Amino acid sequence: MKDTEREMIELAILAFLELTPSLREQIRLLIPASMSREEGGSLFRHKVWSELCHAAKQAGIQPMN
Repeated sequence: MKDTEREMIELAILAFLELTPSLREQIRLLIPASMSREEGGSLFRHKVWSELCHAAKQAGIQPMN
């Protein structure tokens, strides 16, 4: 994955979380406390991206692969 694609994904994640603040807390509660900060952050971003893709598909928009 190119750096620009990663940056776009990170920006999309941030924007999505701004629009859905309750989702941030719901996902945060799913992250096991036993995970390191880095692992937890990675899992958090993965879960948010999954939710974003799901929401996009429901809206008829094809998310980035």
